[in-house]
Amino acid sequence: LRLRPVLLTTITTVGGLVPLAFFSTGQAKFLSPMAISVVWGLSFATILTLVLTPCLYAILDDLKGIARRVLGFGATAPEGVAPGHP
Repeated sequence: LRLRPVLLTTITTVGGLVPLAFFSTGQAKFLSPMAISVVWGLSFATILTLVLTPCLYAILDDLKGIARRVLGFGATAPEGVAPGHP
């Protein structure tokens, strides 16, 4: 759901900073290290957000399922409903 907005925001920000980061002339020489840091940081954070976080959630969900099977917990009652209540 949020893949497209996150990618579009990242691409436009990185695209706007690339000239400042890599084509340093005049005053841009002073701002070039900052632009490079922002470009790499934003790119890395986007990868973490779109790839690593969902993978960690999937792993955690699998581990919960394994723990339930190993410990013998069956299906649980929905939240707000007492067990054995219709």
